[in-house]
Amino acid sequence: MKSRTRCRFLQVCIALGALQLGWANAAVLITDKVLPWPGGVVHWAYNPAGQPSLQTTEAWVDTMTDTMARWQAVCQVQFVYDGLTAQTTADGSAMRAVVQWDASQTASGRTMSMDAIFGVQTTGIRLRDYSLESFYTDGYAKYVDFFQGMFLHEVGHLLGLGHSDRPGSILYANPYHPERGYMRNLKGDDIAACAAIYGAKGKLSTALANPVQAVRAEPVLLAGESVRIVVTDAVSGAQDPTTFTHLPTVPADSTRIFIAVQFALAQATLRQRIELIAPDGSLYDYIEYTKPIGARGWTWYDIPAWTSYGALTLPGTWKAHFLVGGQVKATQSFEVPVSRGSLAQLPEPLVNLHPRDDGGVNAGIRLVSGAPLKSANWRDNDSGTFLDGTGVVLPARAGVRQAQARMTSASPRYVTASNGFAQEPGADIVRNLRWSAADWDGAWRASGEVLGSADSAVLWADMLLPRNLAGSQKLYIVAVAGGSQVFIKGAQGWQAWDGNVNSISAWTQVTAPILASFPVINYVDLNALPRPLQFYVGFGSSAAAMVQAQTFVPLASF
Repeated sequence: MKSRTRCRFLQVCIALGALQLGWANAAVLITDKVLPWPGGVVHWAYNPAGQPSLQTTEAWVDTMTDTMARWQAVCQVQFVYDGLTAQTTADGSAMRAVVQWDASQTASGRTMSMDAIFGVQTTGIRLRDYSLESFYTDGYAKYVDFFQGMFLHEVGHLLGLGHSDRPGSILYANPYHPERGYMRNLKGDDIAACAAIYGAKGKLSTALANPVQAVRAEPVLLAGESVRIVVTDAVSGAQDPTTFTHLPTVPADSTRIFIAVQFALAQATLRQRIELIAPDGSLYDYIEYTKPIGARGWTWYDIPAWTSYGALTLPGTWKAHFLVGGQVKATQSFEVPVSRGSLAQLPEPLVNLHPRDDGGVNAGIRLVSGAPLKSANWRDNDSGTFLDGTGVVLPARAGVRQAQARMTSASPRYVTASNGFAQEPGADIVRNLRWSAADWDGAWRASGEVLGSADSAVLWADMLLPRNLAGSQKLYIVAVAGGSQVFIKGAQGWQAWDGNVNSISAWTQVTAPILASFPVINYVDLNALPRPLQFYVGFGSSAAAMVQAQTFVPLASF
């Protein structure tokens, strides 16, 4: 069939006319699901030994129950409280999880598990009491706020979800977002992850799933009052705060950020609060001053380790609010730019299979760009046996074949378990391939797989080039934004196209016959490219040959 709408690809249709274009047959991927709690029913008991004295045992159970209810509101899970227990997580099982406090651990929360076939059976959550830290005892933040965010994250693990590689997720861990703010509300990828494993709720109860809302009222100043908010990377104490200049865009290389507030109020106050509002409008973080403060002066929120602060992973328009007694007195906007620094480096591997003369396949993993891989292994036909190494031989088998490649990054963890795919502990990237011996003598095919939510996604392509295409082939990745702007992905990332077909660079080069799986976009790409977006992949000896032979297909739109 002919379609002029698809000719926006590379804008070369202006010269070549309408092209013949058909959708490739979709490859069927292995979608093993982790289901540690059959039927989605989670029985749990609480061991109160060593609990913080901030609340009674009953109040702690209520806090935990309310937090669990946020997951229950978005997917087909049910938490059943079985009462108090003297047991620990070591006694937990598939029949009942245990929540306990443990002063010996360093993490504020940790989900415990035991090995199980093709996944992990979680047994409970261990908590450390940080309520006596000066940050909480001095009133700069509420420990129960921190606990809710931390516990919501850990309950996700209890349900079988791993750390997400989408920064918008509360299960993201590179770095963790602030527990007392951002992590108290479930996000799109978290909801999609739980639904992928247990099934979605018929009607999403947003109010129950996301109970923490930022104050959105317009600033109100009394007669004679004035407030000035400045976002700066100036060093505290190095200069007069009155000389600070607001930075509308925070430099990507800033190591320390101050949100400074100069105020002149009608009277002294007992409670002031600075809030950070994320680009999605949610409360990201806050700091409170609950001690008597004069009517005039300066205060600020110091973020000394900005380069490892989670805000850097969420580019867009941020806001800082200054509140007095719960009333917004001033707001200030600033931009956090897209950065491909250490927080944004993802491994970009080419997972590949080549047929052998004996009927088996050579399975390989080649890193094209991004963070290096620390280790890799393969599983053949769900046999349960893993073969270590980036290159292995999978023996000949009759019928439809399945193989799973598992990779661990040498950089801080990025994992895709939040999408509901089974993976063993430690794997950062899991790719599943399916083929048969007849495919090597059939037609070429390509398809895309979107993981995560629409606003924060990863898109992978699977492409099979059969024997009749034997030899060297270049792989091309193209994005068309807004129907007219064209971007080409090379080994060094995305670049705007200059209009010359011969200038289009390949992402990488392969040797056919091959079945390849490779990343097209990650969350950084989505944040960096204008929308709407249409992504394509193709192959050929050159870009011009690809366009002439029509060896490209659309994968997905955002």
